[in-house]
Amino acid sequence: MPGFRSSALGQWALLALKAIAVALLWIWLSRATTRLTALSLGLIVGGAIGNAIDRFAYGAVADFVLFHVSTASFSFDWYVFNLADVAIVAGVIGLLYETLTGK
Repeated sequence: MPGFRSSALGQWALLALKAIAVALLWIWLSRATTRLTALSLGLIVGGAIGNAIDRFAYGAVADFVLFHVSTASFSFDWYVFNLADVAIVAGVIGLLYETLTGK
């Protein structure tokens, strides 16, 4: 039996929750008074929209991808992060920095 998150109802519920969160963050962004707050919120909103597009288009969001190239004498493995997740994390770090420094 699939879990709630993997069911069609679960997918739509998560998409609706994300849409509400993005709308609230967008309202906060429209009232931002500093550049760092605006940049941070923009990164978070953009990352959330990117993840929502992936979930809607593909049914899932790839968090990590193993980039692998190998030949007879060479092997290269590198984990590639989802850029939407990187944007969200960078935005949260910006908001935390601004909160902790009081600027």
